Amino acid sequence: MIEKRLTNPMETSAQYPLIRSFGDRVFLAWQSMENVGETKKDIIVVGEIIDGDIKNTEKFVRAGEASRPYLLACEKSLYLAWSEACGDSWQAYIAEFDGTNWNNPRRIAENKCISDIKMTEFENSIYIFYSELNEKASAKCLKILENFETAEIEISDSDFDNFRPNPAVGGDGNLYVLYDGFSGSSYSLYIAVFDKKSGKFISNEISDKSGFNTSVSLAKSNSGVIAIWTVIGRNSQIKYIWSEIKFLDNKPISMGAKIDIDSNFWHLSASQSICGNYLTENYGRGIVLRKFTDGEYSAPFIVTPNILQKFSQRSSIAISQNKIYVAYQNAQGNGHTWTRNAHIMLAVIDEAEFASGIRTDFVFEKAEFNKAVAKEKNIARIPDGDLQEFNKNSLESHKNLNYYFGDIHGQSSLSDGLGEIDQYFYFNKNTALQDFSALSDHDAFPDVISPSEWELMISYSNYFNKKENFATLIGYEWTSNEFRYDYGHKNVYFKGDRGDFYPCTSRGGYTPDRLFETFKNTDCLIIPHHMGAVWSVVLASTDWEYHSTEKQRVCEVLSRHAIFETDHDYSPYTKNVDREEANSLRDVLKRGYRIGFLGGSDSHQMEAGIEGGVTCVLANDLNRSEIYDGIYNRSIYATTGARILVQFEINGNIFGSEIKINNGGKLNFKGRILGTSNLKSVSIISMDGILEEWKDISRQFDFDFDIIKEKSNYYYLRIEQEDEHLALISPIWVD
Repeated sequence: MIEKRLTNPMETSAQYPLIRSFGDRVFLAWQSMENVGETKKDIIVVGEIIDGDIKNTEKFVRAGEASRPYLLACEKSLYLAWSEACGDSWQAYIAEFDGTNWNNPRRIAENKCISDIKMTEFENSIYIFYSELNEKASAKCLKILENFETAEIEISDSDFDNFRPNPAVGGDGNLYVLYDGFSGSSYSLYIAVFDKKSGKFISNEISDKSGFNTSVSLAKSNSGVIAIWTVIGRNSQIKYIWSEIKFLDNKPISMGAKIDIDSNFWHLSASQSICGNYLTENYGRGIVLRKFTDGEYSAPFIVTPNILQKFSQRSSIAISQNKIYVAYQNAQGNGHTWTRNAHIMLAVIDEAEFASGIRTDFVFEKAEFNKAVAKEKNIARIPDGDLQEFNKNSLESHKNLNYYFGDIHGQSSLSDGLGEIDQYFYFNKNTALQDFSALSDHDAFPDVISPSEWELMISYSNYFNKKENFATLIGYEWTSNEFRYDYGHKNVYFKGDRGDFYPCTSRGGYTPDRLFETFKNTDCLIIPHHMGAVWSVVLASTDWEYHSTEKQRVCEVLSRHAIFETDHDYSPYTKNVDREEANSLRDVLKRGYRIGFLGGSDSHQMEAGIEGGVTCVLANDLNRSEIYDGIYNRSIYATTGARILVQFEINGNIFGSEIKINNGGKLNFKGRILGTSNLKSVSIISMDGILEEWKDISRQFDFDFDIIKEKSNYYYLRIEQEDEHLALISPIWVD
């Protein structure tokens, strides 16, 4: 096997490689983030593989930020398609290569968002498939006519959102399309076949019912097609499934799904080989290659045997002249070394070497970081009748306020998580039963988010913000380089429908103080998380020497990692990672910082709202602006997942407030709690320790008492239930 790096990460960040054989030649296309003056720009690059290197490159970009190329090799022409983010809209383009020259690209589609472009040739015509966001999300198909005019063919007439159409012409001569979609309660998988008589697709569901069906791929088999996909269960349980599909009884039929548990097959080639990712014990990702023969897949050939913590992903394969070409995206050391950019790697394997190098002894591990928290939790809401009864006697400061629960901290496959962006939001809304959410993919982990990826995050966040009874915030995770600087991680959230992106690799975001300065005139919040966490080899805790009273108004005080109220808290609902001494929530409050308490999951396997914590925002209405203002005003509290209802005020001022009372004046404390189980303890904590505490009380508890103010202080409420759920309510500061 010959391996070579094709792009220079010191100059560009290269992603989404797509390799194809064209006659006896091999071509590679990728998305490249390049420097244009002081800014970054995404373009598409295409070149030919000659003697193991990339030659004769051409660059393509039209009106915006170019995204995710796709190559289709036909007998006489090679076609390139991609989409571009152009402000408030997206456009799709196609270009043709005749073996010598590329023609001028043609625009073939425009809408609010266009992504996941694929192509195939069917009966001497080119068909283009993509995901589109408009009033609903649709899997689209365009037939290319003369002069690159197009005719749309409907894939599905479902009212549900559909995504990611993957086409292939089967060994039986039929045109198949595999796509996924939200079916009202989960993500389902559909296979469609084109009916030439009606000019429409005929669909049939082939879902695995145990979770969200995702990461779909399709390729030709001798008598139909092969479908491969991933199923992500409610508690991070992952299955990898493949099935042969045939056209029988006038519809596409699955011939029986087969389950593999050892690797994540994200990509499938028309050569009936598969190339995809596997997860490693130390949180890396590698590339594995397997071949389909006589109805079965071979044991794996490991393309990346020594990856340590490196991320190798988004692979593509082609076969030419008895050689297997594997192109994949790599980020060195999880982005913690000399650059945070991604680069394209090429592996060239002789077919004979592949046959002799199959590893039947290879053990696929799952990193501890990816494993689910063992104890499941009840996320059910307080029944409406109990809520209405509870609200009848609301404290004055809480009247007309509603309880909205959500989680604004989680990742998708855009960075180091699993699942697509749309699936992340649908999981939050319909599985975790949350009122609001935000996607916070890493800015530079394992590699830098590019301009087109940021536009994709914005487009999908805005799309889901318009869903009924659901609100979203636009955001990202600022991920400082832990091997060089122990600043910790912070999430940036914007109030509006757009936001500027300043990763930790940029001049405006290189350090926390630069980040605060960059956003000083922007409506945004910058929120630290896993504030005291210690990973296996580095600190991940927050450096509180860097602080902004305006931007850093709240902190994520609990998540799937741990509870950070003190440096020794334990909860069965978290992983209870090691914690740095003297960097807990109480230590931060002792510094005099006035921060509210946020709960989140830090989801990586679509467990948002299920693992770790959630936040309750008290607000008048459920919309982006109200949720943002509620967090900004610190009228929030964190729980380990239980939808506990809490009211707390001092002298008529809701939690999160700052009030002034002369020494010797009266402080009236009022509180009302309705738990999801009986309460083990209710405590009021100040800088001096426990002010008041009640133990072993019923599910509902009220208190009302007075003290005399002696000095400036803070007071927050701590609630522990008998089922070990915890709630931490933002402080009230008394000056």
